Formats: sequence, C-alpha cells, structure tokens
Amino acid sequence: MKTHLSRITVMALMMIVAGCSPAQSSPTVPATPDPAGIISAYFMAVNAKDLDTAMTFVADDAVFSVGGPAGGIKTGKDEIRAWLQSEVDRGITFEMSNVQVTGDKVTMAFKVFLNNRQVGEGVREAIVEDGKITSFQEE
Repeated sequence: MKTHLSRITVMALMMIVAGCSPAQSSPTVPATPDPAGIISAYFMAVNAKDLDTAMTFVADDAVFSVGGPAGGIKTGKDEIRAWLQSEVDRGITFEMSNVQVTGDKVTMAFKVFLNNRQVGEGVREAIVEDGKITSFQEE
C-alpha cells in the first residue's frame, strides 16, 4: 500500500513539474488553428525576429503583396522569407488590431514601425487555409 501511494505521489509530482516547464520563446500553432491565431502567431514570430518559426505559418505557394524597399508581389516561401529578412534587418515590426474573421479570411487594421516609430498603417487581408497563410495583401 505504501509503495502504491509513493508511485502515485511521484507521478503527481512529475505531472506538476512538467506543467511548470518554462514557456517557449517562439509562438506555436494553436491547438485548434483558427485563422486569427495563425496570423497572430506569425506576427509574434516576425516581431521576435524568429523567421524560422514565422515561415512555419506560411504555405509553400503563398502570395504576399508587400511594401518596403523590396516590396511588391512575393510568391512562395523563398521570396517571402527574403523580403521578411530585409524588413527585419532594417528594424521593421508590425502591429495588428481590430481583427475580424470570416471563414478563412482575416481582416485587420495594420501598423508598420521602423525602429519603434510608426511609418505606415492600413487595412490588410490574409487568407488562412489548413493552418497556413496562403495570401496576404492590402484590402
């Protein structure tokens, strides 16, 4: 009986310790990947300069219509990542608010900051399918 209780105590302690592990520094795909959650996790990773994680939220054949010195239409992960890298390197961060979801479409107010100074804003639209961003553009 004593051994049985000790095993239960040890298992309970292991579960408590596992639950207290430090939070991950990079965003992860939400348990139920809703489109707004995917977009939020993507921008959290971009703002943290974690492009490896950010790109896990982008579909292989995604199309982004983007601004900045290297802006334009970016097709596929390689072009999108290269553009993101150039933006992150020059100190760009992003902020979204007023997020609206209709099916797979996410519409948001969007602000762009260069070294913590706002340099742009507008409304953006993203399409998220099967947990991946397939399109991102100005509305």
